[in-house]
Amino acid sequence: MHTGTEQSDGQTPAQRLAHLVPIGVAAKRLQDGLTAFVDGLFEERFGLRRRHWQLLRWVHEHDEPALETFVAEAALFYTAEETRKVADDLLTRGWLGRRAGSGEAVLELTAEGERGFRAMAAAQDTTWQVVLQGQTEQDYVHAVHAMTVMADNLDRALTERETLR
Repeated sequence: MHTGTEQSDGQTPAQRLAHLVPIGVAAKRLQDGLTAFVDGLFEERFGLRRRHWQLLRWVHEHDEPALETFVAEAALFYTAEETRKVADDLLTRGWLGRRAGSGEAVLELTAEGERGFRAMAAAQDTTWQVVLQGQTEQDYVHAVHAMTVMADNLDRALTERETLR
């Protein structure tokens, strides 16, 4: 009987791909490596870490960057307390300020924060050079696409499993 996941060789994808490192292991190594590399880069140059960069970049990219929205989005990586501490660090440093927004206080880059953000963005180019070494930008696009499709497939399957209970 053909299940749709077998090819003419009779092997399942798991059997054909068993010689590769599991994607979860590769993704975890990449995540941990990125954090270690960027933390070292930013601590050395700015006394900040990757999580500071992530918040600064997020504020820079959004029109109404409410802290609580970022706290929710960053929950995959950091606790709410950790994320609020990062915001407090940047507020104390004078790189972020608060202003009234639509319904809640939003963050904004100060003039000093804008200069710091630009300097960090230039330093972040080093990370891209390291990560993309021996690859093309298209390789990166394909990797992100593949991982996104896999995550979407899993999300869908988990939702379907929950609705069947």
